Formats: sequence, structure tokens, C-alpha cells
Amino acid sequence: MKKTIQLILVFIITMTTDGICQNRSITFIDKPFADILAMSRQEHKMVFMDAYTSWCGPCKWMSAHMFTNDTVADFYNKNFICARYDMEKGEGPKLSQQYRVRAFPTLLFINQDGNMVHLRVGAAQSAPEYISLALNAMDTTECFTAYMKRYSTGENSPGFIYNYLKRLTDAYLPADVPLNKYLSGQKESDLIKNDNWKIIFSFCNNMESREFKFLLARQDEFARVHGRDSVNTKIYNVYFKAIIDLARGVKMSDSAYNAIIHKIHASGYTDANRLIFDASFNVYQMQGNLVKLMELSYNEVDTYYHDDPGMLNEVANMMLSLSTENKYLEKASQWAKRSVELKPDVANNETSAALFYKLGKKDEAVKYCKNALIIAKKQNLPAETIEENLKKYESGK
Repeated sequence: MKKTIQLILVFIITMTTDGICQNRSITFIDKPFADILAMSRQEHKMVFMDAYTSWCGPCKWMSAHMFTNDTVADFYNKNFICARYDMEKGEGPKLSQQYRVRAFPTLLFINQDGNMVHLRVGAAQSAPEYISLALNAMDTTECFTAYMKRYSTGENSPGFIYNYLKRLTDAYLPADVPLNKYLSGQKESDLIKNDNWKIIFSFCNNMESREFKFLLARQDEFARVHGRDSVNTKIYNVYFKAIIDLARGVKMSDSAYNAIIHKIHASGYTDANRLIFDASFNVYQMQGNLVKLMELSYNEVDTYYHDDPGMLNEVANMMLSLSTENKYLEKASQWAKRSVELKPDVANNETSAALFYKLGKKDEAVKYCKNALIIAKKQNLPAETIEENLKKYESGK
């Protein structure tokens, strides 16, 4: 079993150059690492190293979408000696051990003496993030090793601690010890201050922590200072993570699950019911418990997602693929129809058509399939499958 970790990320391309042709890419020099370091010394530039593996999906995405961005390519080619190594081939295993690469991709910035000065684990999703990453690496006061040294000498202002914790998490290193050390030194009355709230919001994820319990007890006060949406989002995320982490554990039991649900209900969190629905929906998916998943959806989707076209179509499509029972298919057709009413698109019209056809309602199936075909053609989307389905629905075969 591999000890390394492949990061699972949801990628949203937030390029600032949408619509502009990208012609350039980072020039990675294919030479032994000793030669790369020699070039670094000769040209007085740091080394930028992409530590990847052939099976790493985020590595491939980053290579295709970020390293080929003109802005990123021009900046990195100008300021670094760029190299990339497969961590499982050639020099890769040795470099992986030398620089303690634990997950992929890892982006390393190495000085002329061969020492790592800055790093990030994971594929950042926008060009500005790669520029910011490089600028921090080049700044002797903002790079990773500078923050490690500053922390070791006792620096602990809120702004510094936030940036220090950010560098730890970006490097895929544990941040709990410095986080708890800092927060334990803060008075409860100071936790509500802007700088401390920024730290709590970004890094405090333990539902049993003093700070989270204080947040729960003083929700209204925090909301007056930082906004109700921000406070509710934080509480939601902490509880959601606690439930999912429990479900992933080998000691998951009904009693443990019920205990955490009871705590959430007893906390006074105003959106507890929707949170528990969302978490349970994900847990049943993870467990492959299709019976509970369908029953939960049947009973509660309308309560929490009646006006969410995306979620309605997602759950309707799930029912379409999982069930043959009219009870569930009828409910799913109502969700898909509602999704179309809220925001018609190809997907929810196709879902509606397929559900009505499965229910034996040929005319409705044809109507929604035609709608899907019209939208697809207006948007210049592939329509072959829709046309084939329309023929099937019209013929009833």
C-alpha cells in the first residue's frame, strides 16, 4: 500500500485570461538534479520543482491548465530554473526522500545550495495563486522557512499566526499544535476580535474545542460582529466534517452516529436539520446504503432543496439510476420538473424525459426531450444522444 497521498480536489478553473489564446508554457529542463542546481548557481535563480507521479490526477490537471497559462509560464521561466521529476522513477525516489515529499503534486522552491525554502502541496486552481506562491518563495521574509524560523523565536501576533498556519496547511503539515497553543493563550472575550475570528474560521475544525464551544454559546454576538452567514457557515462546516470523519472511521457505529446527531440538535444551531440531512445524504452514499439514501431523499429533499434546481436534478437523476419503484420515480419526476421550472437546461430536461419514459408517460417524455434538444442546439452542445432518445421515446421502443 502506498504511503504517499494523492490529493483529491474539486477543480474550478478560475483563469483570469478566459477567452484569450494561451500559447506558452513553463519550460522544464530535463537534466539530472545536480545539473539543475549548477544552473541555479550560475544564473542566480532558485529552482522550481514540480514533484509529481504518473497516476496523479491533480498533477495532470495542473500541467495541462496552469503550466500552460501565459502569465504563469512567463513569470516562472523568467525567475526560476524549472524542473520536474516523477517521484517514482529515476532520481525521483531519492529527491522525494530528500525533500520529504508526502503527497502529490508538491511544488518545491529550492535555493542555490539545494535547500528547500518554500513549498505548496496540491494544485492551486488559478493563475494568480501560482504568481502569489512564487512571490512568497522569492521573499526572504514570506517564504516557508522564514515563517518556521520566526515561529521558533516566539513571534505570535494574530496576523503572523494566520500566515504561519496557512503555510503549514499549504504544505500539508499538521497545524493543530500551534493553533491550540495560540488560541489557549487568548481570553474568551478576545476570540471574537476580527484577527482571531479569521484564525478560528480558517483553521478551528474541532467541534469539541474550547473555541468552537464558545462560538456556539455566543453565536448571536459573533453574528453581530462578523455576519450571520459567516458564523452559520463555520458552524455548519465543523459539524459536517465531524459527521463525515466519523463515517470514514473504522469504528463507526449507530450509537456514535446518534450521539453526534444529538449533540448537534442540542447545540441550538438554527440550521441543524438541514445540516444533518446533508451529512446523512453523504454518509449513506459513502456507505452504499441505497435504501436509506432513497428514503431520506424521498422524505426530506423537498423540505431543504425545493428551490435549488441543481440539487433537485441531481437527486432526481440518482433516483432514476437506482430505483424501479413508482413511489420513488414519481417523486423524482416531480423534482426534475421543478428543476426545469426554476432553471431549464439540457440536463434537467433530459432527466425529466427519462423519468417520464420510465414511468410509461410517453407524451411527457417526448415533450421534455424536445425541450432538451432545443436548448442543446441553441447552445451548440452535442445533441446526438438526445436525438436518439427522442426517437426511442416517440416510438415507445
